[in-house]
Amino acid sequence: MIHQAPLDKLPPDLRIPEQYRDRFAYDEHKKCLVYRGAMFKRTFDRLRALSDDFAYQRAIERLFQLAVPEPEPTATSRRGKWVAWLAVAGVIVLGGVVLLGLLLHHHA
Repeated sequence: MIHQAPLDKLPPDLRIPEQYRDRFAYDEHKKCLVYRGAMFKRTFDRLRALSDDFAYQRAIERLFQLAVPEPEPTATSRRGKWVAWLAVAGVIVLGGVVLLGLLLHHHA
């Protein structure tokens, strides 16, 4: 996936290290930073350190927000959702039983 973040111009002192040139670039035509693939924190830190320019800093932060990989749901998180749904269902059933008991007791 290719991610883009607007940036009017690349800071003149910024030099993209060779190791990032296959996935990180500046598109002069679109006036944006471009990053291909998922960006991890370590890469973000290195790219951010390339320039202190405020506009560049904001653009690289935006790019990181777009390119950071989302964690895959784990078996534990899926199990937690099921437990929560079962707890809600249990409360609803219990409430219904209590209400039914009150109604039956009131009519007796």
